[in-house]
Amino acid sequence: MYFIRDQYNNMYTREIVNTILFKGIPQNWLHKLAMEMGITGKATVTNGESPLLYKGKLYYYCGKYYERRENGKQISLHKVVAEDKYQRKLKAGEIVHHINGNSMDTNPNNLYICKNQTEHIKIHTQLDEVVIEFLKDGSVVFDKKTGKYVYTGELCN
Repeated sequence: MYFIRDQYNNMYTREIVNTILFKGIPQNWLHKLAMEMGITGKATVTNGESPLLYKGKLYYYCGKYYERRENGKQISLHKVVAEDKYQRKLKAGEIVHHINGNSMDTNPNNLYICKNQTEHIKIHTQLDEVVIEFLKDGSVVFDKKTGKYVYTGELCN
């Protein structure tokens, strides 16, 4: 049974009891506590992000996306929002792309449906090519002190 999920790891009760916070607490007690709290199956406690309410249903941040479980299925909020925006269900193989690169941003204007994984990869490749052009003209530089790319604040055409 999953009990805690952060943005990088899923932890089973047997792993949780070995953490500093729960050291010495019997695994069956932790399982019983989860059951008393109504946590069953793969229900999770998220990494601290507030859940989002969309059309009367709560979605929890689970590492990369806001999701919920229904009838044993994982349902991603960005897919539901994209289906609402385009007024149709996603077809098999379609991928929802986050235009601004922020997978937590489920604004309909930030979502684009790619016909398949190949198209999605092409979009990301094209983005990488644009960034390389900005590096070449000095609009973006790499700061070796911080280890991050930085926008210089001006387009240098």
